[in-house]
Amino acid sequence: EKGALHILPTIDVSTVAAITSLFTPWKNVIERVQATNTPSLHIVVTSYWYLFECLVVTKDEAADKAATGLIFFKRRTQQLLRAMFSLHDLHWIAAILNPRTRMLKRATDVERTHANCLVKAEITKIIETHQIDYNSPLLSSGNASSSPPS
Repeated sequence: EKGALHILPTIDVSTVAAITSLFTPWKNVIERVQATNTPSLHIVVTSYWYLFECLVVTKDEAADKAATGLIFFKRRTQQLLRAMFSLHDLHWIAAILNPRTRMLKRATDVERTHANCLVKAEITKIIETHQIDYNSPLLSSGNASSSPPS
């Protein structure tokens, strides 16, 4: 106990507070994605961007010699986020089909084009599936109803 007391004054409280503030966006994303009553597939892409945006090293941080610990944590977290997190096609499709995120404002042109192509491919698949259903022997024999499947 006596040895621990002399270490306490050497802790830089502002640095600890800055590093702790790195976890706030993660908490926000986790709470939003894990909300039990709301769908969350469409917010994965925007949450990913939000986390990266929070990890950008500002000019003030880069100029501040005391912020080296914070800069290290931000850069390392960016590396881990890139390495451990992957956006799947379904995430892009869900984001583009959601009215609030459909414009993909923070996406690059390549990402936006990729997402649009994914949606077009899925629509094409659905149309082809329904055309096959309409051309099946059951429908051509007259045994099935004339209304399309719902």
